[in-house]
Amino acid sequence: MSCHWSSRLLIVAAILLGGTVQAKDVSNTLRWTVQNPLGTYGYIVYRSDREAGPFQRLSVRFLAPQADGRQEYVDQAVVEGRTYYYRIDAVSDKGFKKQLSPVLQKRTGGKRADAELPAQKKP
Repeated sequence: MSCHWSSRLLIVAAILLGGTVQAKDVSNTLRWTVQNPLGTYGYIVYRSDREAGPFQRLSVRFLAPQADGRQEYVDQAVVEGRTYYYRIDAVSDKGFKKQLSPVLQKRTGGKRADAELPAQKKP
């Protein structure tokens, strides 16, 4: 299967503490930047409570690519002090899906965790 999707994606992802002091507002915010979002239909965010999975899809709809390449997803269904594992997939405008990020770990209420993702190669 041939894919002409422009996958020259230099991505920088950061999982940041997105919550406030109030327990109701605890969340994890995922932010990532795609150097060239052209040809991308959208992104899918997955979460697990184990590094090896299984991962469950969090976003019901595709997250639309932003023109500047900066993406964000806020996971509000988290528990303070618990560790979660995230994965981000990209879907091309031709319907091809591929894993965009490695598994990213974030402890809710913990320190910022940054991960620089390598450029993606064409499948």
